[in-house]
Amino acid sequence: MFFYLLALSSCIEDVDLNITDAQSRISFYCEFEPEKTVSFRYSTATGLSDLLEPVNPTLTSEFDIEFKENLQIIEPVFRYNPLTAHFDSPAISFEVQEGAYYDVRTSLKDYPELGYVEATTFVPHAKEFASLELMELNKSGAEIGFHLNMKVRFAVDVNSPFYEVKAYTLSTQNGFLVEKDLDFDLVGSPTGVLEMDHRSSILIDTKSNKGQYITLEIDSNVADEVLTLSEHVYFKIHTVNEHHYRFHENMAKRIESANAPISEPVIYYSNVENGLGLFSGYSTKVDSISIK
Repeated sequence: MFFYLLALSSCIEDVDLNITDAQSRISFYCEFEPEKTVSFRYSTATGLSDLLEPVNPTLTSEFDIEFKENLQIIEPVFRYNPLTAHFDSPAISFEVQEGAYYDVRTSLKDYPELGYVEATTFVPHAKEFASLELMELNKSGAEIGFHLNMKVRFAVDVNSPFYEVKAYTLSTQNGFLVEKDLDFDLVGSPTGVLEMDHRSSILIDTKSNKGQYITLEIDSNVADEVLTLSEHVYFKIHTVNEHHYRFHENMAKRIESANAPISEPVIYYSNVENGLGLFSGYSTKVDSISIK
């Protein structure tokens, strides 16, 4: 009989890691929906794909952004002039259509080496909640406004694969009516549901969820004007495409990974060709529950 003794030794030392492939890339982020103004964030970024460092967030280069709807160019193009920090060609807010495909193409005039950035997205048809009901409601006085504790239960239409759901109240700001997002917690661990703290919302994958009930608990201080303005809490359901789902699922995982002492790296998700970011469209329906 033979016995083998294996001696293990370990040492820890600092290592300098030089990454030569940390080239600059165009970062383009655009989400749009019907009946909303088209907007986007645009910059260049350098570094690892999961640790991006903006290098010109104020935009120092001229660029055009060309949108297409079902392969037809939308006029006029977005043309940015860095000298005036405005668009020389007025950016007309085109009407986003449900069920349409959109393409975008852009480049920076002063950085031809970065090439063209291109992306394609689809705007799904909006779906209503399959059901939405109040389970519990408690209101009590607070130092400012009142304290709201409520539980709601809902289900989604499984005929679309992906949704995003958020809750909000209406308030006023500088004389304008604005939406104020409400934070909430999931009750239990429903399958196919992902909490997104970075958007105060949840993502739903109906292939996994299969139309099961989802219960949310809202526990928040609310301004008195919420009762005078509407007496309702509103629930917004975005019918989203796969790019939107995968990008924000990835974002939620990267935030969770960054806060964990030990975690596996999460690869940056992007549907922007030759660049980084997200080009996505979605459609929206809104329902409400009275808190009178």
